[in-house]
Amino acid sequence: ILQPSAAQVARAAGCETPETALECLRKVDSKDLLRAQLRAGYSPYPTADGFEIDRGVSARDLFTAGNFTAKPVIVGTNLNESALFDCLTTPMMNESAFRSHIAGELSRLGSVTPEQVDKLSALYNASRYDTLWKRAAIDLDTDATFFCDSRTVLDAMAAKKAPTYSYLLERSTWFFEKLPCLGVPHMTELFYVWHTIDFLLKNDEKGLGRTMGKHWTHFAWHHKPNFGWPQYGTSRKYLVFNGTERVAEAHHEAQCDLLEEIRGGSSPFTLLV
Repeated sequence: ILQPSAAQVARAAGCETPETALECLRKVDSKDLLRAQLRAGYSPYPTADGFEIDRGVSARDLFTAGNFTAKPVIVGTNLNESALFDCLTTPMMNESAFRSHIAGELSRLGSVTPEQVDKLSALYNASRYDTLWKRAAIDLDTDATFFCDSRTVLDAMAAKKAPTYSYLLERSTWFFEKLPCLGVPHMTELFYVWHTIDFLLKNDEKGLGRTMGKHWTHFAWHHKPNFGWPQYGTSRKYLVFNGTERVAEAHHEAQCDLLEEIRGGSSPFTLLV
């Protein structure tokens, strides 16, 4: 029996009859099958196929139930993760449009009440974002899609007493700064940690990269970062990378609590960190 997402792919590939869908899919050219996946909006998330993961169980369910083997982890978020995907697709908006936008966007998590929209509009008020409701919408998407999922993983790991470390990258690169909407978008940390484009970076950016690289290397050898980075723990501590590092705690606590309330403790979607 095809699961709903697989059935969508099958239909997009022209294999619409459920009884013969599997036989039909086996005859589809690989390139045509990839195109069908794109048309169906299929995402390469873990599949609960009854073998590795029980049917109907998501990665989120496994973490919240503690049904996993904890390992030492560093889990972090860039300040504006979703901007890389949202800047061109999210229109400029006023508060009224923002409220309509988030009610629609968050329906994937659960039913959103008018009271919850009021709270979200206060937590992500444009006054925090240079009066730009578009930036507020992007920040909300970063929390809903990336950061708050990271918190779920970090909480679960810390509860099992695994060495658990969190970070927030607040420093962009000079070439991303040419497009202000991007802020510190998805993948920015890769340029710092892996030193793959050091020849393009400014000296202070290279310095940040060396600092991050030392932490990651120390973690690989010793299961803990370099000095000055506390464990996540019950107070949800994290290290801020912004040229001069500082320790903070409980990033966007109220925002994530409200998004979890909307989610209702469960979701058909997997975790993104």
